[in-house]
Amino acid sequence: MADRLLGHVALVTGGGRGIGRAISERLYGEGAELAILGTTESVLKETAQALELAGGRPVFWQQCDISDETAVNEAVAHAAEQFGKIDVLVNNAAVTLGLFGRDRIDRPFYEIDEDVWDANLDINLKGAWIVAKAVYPYMAQQKWGRVINIGSSTVYFGRGNAAPYIASKAGLIGLTRALSFDLGAINATCNCVSVGLTMTDRMVKAGYEQMADQFLALTPMARTEVPEDVPGTVLFLASDDSAYVTAQVISVDGGRSMH
Repeated sequence: MADRLLGHVALVTGGGRGIGRAISERLYGEGAELAILGTTESVLKETAQALELAGGRPVFWQQCDISDETAVNEAVAHAAEQFGKIDVLVNNAAVTLGLFGRDRIDRPFYEIDEDVWDANLDINLKGAWIVAKAVYPYMAQQKWGRVINIGSSTVYFGRGNAAPYIASKAGLIGLTRALSFDLGAINATCNCVSVGLTMTDRMVKAGYEQMADQFLALTPMARTEVPEDVPGTVLFLASDDSAYVTAQVISVDGGRSMH
């Protein structure tokens, strides 16, 4: 175990599975006290227990709809009560296949249902704002903080379907840049990690291998992205090594997007 985040408290939304779990494991392994939020109690509990068994420190978890400001405020208050503060936020939670299924997400824009559109914007964009708003007072109190939003490289090249997802992730870049000014005033930073098509368990089960193979032909790194490719960049942005890095979008997609 390293200690680059020793003395810090990290909150990871969607921290129980996929990319979120990989990030949670890395930050916890670097010494951070950890709080994870998500929608599936069994997933959160299993992840917390696995980390506690490996690291010997308690992990806070709570089921929470991040598009519900009252629920978020309650969860953040409980986490801060346990650990004394929250100074690293990773906004990773996003609409997943489990909410609607691939058949309702991978459609052209003119076939998208309004509830699918609303959920993407509510969770992927509004939710990030709500959670950042909830943790801000703790960062302001200690004059230090890190907000890291997990975006998507689809905003740079698009694709035929998933318009609400891509729109929400483009909005997340704008939110990142806007938040950086208010956060900068309290010696806190806000950045975005833009990931590519990452083969989490859910993506594999949903049959995205063919799309991954298509992307691979245009990716300089000759392999498919996996969740473990993301946490290193998140760790850099969460640490003191990135003290003067803010309002930036860092692509972690094997070079699929070049900008």
